[in-house]
Amino acid sequence: MSQMLNSTTGDTHRTRLMHWLLVAILGLAFLRGVYNLGHDSLWWDESLSHYRATHDVPFILSNRIVLEDGINQVVTTDNHPPLYFLILHFAVRLMGDSEFALRFPSLAFAVLCVALLYAWGKRMFGPEAGLLSALMGACSPLYLWYAQEARPYTAVTFWGLLAMVTLMRALETRERRGIRWWITYACSTAAMIWTHYLSFLLLPVHGAIVVLHAARGGRWKQIALPAILTLLIALPILIYGLYAMPKQPMAGYRFIPLRDLLRDLADSMGPGLTAASTLPRWLLWTERVIFLGCALVLCIHAGRQRFTIREGQHVLTLLAYLGLPVVIMYALSYVRPAYMNIRHLMFISPAFYTILGAGMATVLKAKWLRMGKTVAVAALAVLLMGMGWGSEQYFRNEKFEKDDHRAWGAYLRTHAQ
Repeated sequence: MSQMLNSTTGDTHRTRLMHWLLVAILGLAFLRGVYNLGHDSLWWDESLSHYRATHDVPFILSNRIVLEDGINQVVTTDNHPPLYFLILHFAVRLMGDSEFALRFPSLAFAVLCVALLYAWGKRMFGPEAGLLSALMGACSPLYLWYAQEARPYTAVTFWGLLAMVTLMRALETRERRGIRWWITYACSTAAMIWTHYLSFLLLPVHGAIVVLHAARGGRWKQIALPAILTLLIALPILIYGLYAMPKQPMAGYRFIPLRDLLRDLADSMGPGLTAASTLPRWLLWTERVIFLGCALVLCIHAGRQRFTIREGQHVLTLLAYLGLPVVIMYALSYVRPAYMNIRHLMFISPAFYTILGAGMATVLKAKWLRMGKTVAVAALAVLLMGMGWGSEQYFRNEKFEKDDHRAWGAYLRTHAQ
């Protein structure tokens, strides 16, 4: 009896410690993102967000942009769907249209991504994996960059991760109460596509996960109807997005060789946009090797169980989440290039950080791997070193400052006459 009581007390203390560590990680994500949030002036793309957010709801839903010089008018269509700008519209009504207010929703979505990374990693691989995945997201220079930009990229990343989390819960819940997870999944999938059209690349991932679960559990009838309803919600939005996209290729989009694409994704999600050109080459390559090592460890761990246990299935889910959209994007680039930089595939970044977190947690617990704790701690130290470098460069290196449109706007107002 005393042993049971001691075990229960130990579990309670461990749970409390995990919760406090999560609070600290979320605090780090918020404080890092809120620092100097309104310092830089809006740059060109952010000015378009300001333009749409400060109009009324019907105008935002129309996806129109009207350019005028006082005499002439040019009406064009925005390439981004309206959900993010609707959220921004109400944020502006509550907080004003300062740089801080316009960027705050992006920061909020970035912090929510960190919280979801914990829930996602914990459910698949345990609390240690959840905490380490959340820590990767909280320290990510990529999330820092887009948390301080009034654009929809942290929002689509959040909706995409929420769709994945709720889809997994819906598939793993056999009782009738699972319907609430299907409803949440359908809503979050619709929100994802209504935030950024390219997020439709996650739909094949969802399909692969559904087929994997249905084939394993023989639950085709239970899964078919919710899946069809979800497609009925998502497809009209996707069709409209394809119709609204410009018919001619836009400037800046070009075919990118697969090697360059993979390198750009790995460096952007690892040490970050600001570190790839400034980080010592040995450290940059070490970070790439650590990611590959984490992915390999997860595959070996699942392979030792012959991919039959729940964790093995989750490894396949992570690999599909990260890899399938990249393969489709690369294949589509032969028809029409749609990738300019990481922001167009940022919605797969949660899989990257979960692979890192779960890989290091697996190394920590693996009995078949010698010196597992030493290896995991060393890998974590190197990753945090690279991410810290990227974050420091973001704040300190003038090369990465946004264009000072505020200054030339003031100059024009002063000298307009």
